[in-house]
Amino acid sequence: MSESLQIDILTLHPDMLVGPLQSSILGRAQKSKLLQVGLHNLRDEGIGRYKQVDDTPYGGGCGMVLRIDVIDAMLQKVRRPQ
Repeated sequence: MSESLQIDILTLHPDMLVGPLQSSILGRAQKSKLLQVGLHNLRDEGIGRYKQVDDTPYGGGCGMVLRIDVIDAMLQKVRRPQ
C-alpha cells in the first residue's frame, strides 16, 4: 500500500476550502486515505487582541501584506520532522 500525501494549507478562510476539498477527486483521495489535507487558520497565530495578520507594505503604497512573523509561527506549528 502506498503512503498518503499530506498537504497543509495556511489560509485566513479555512471554511471556504472545506467544500471544494471534499468534492471530486480530492474528496475521493481523502476517503481512500491517499491524501490528507490540513487547513490552518493564520489568525490562530495572529498578533494582539484582534489577531492581526497583516501590516502596511514597507516603503508605503496601497494594500496590505501578510506579516512574516505570523507565517513563521504557523509554519513552526505545522512542521513535521522529515
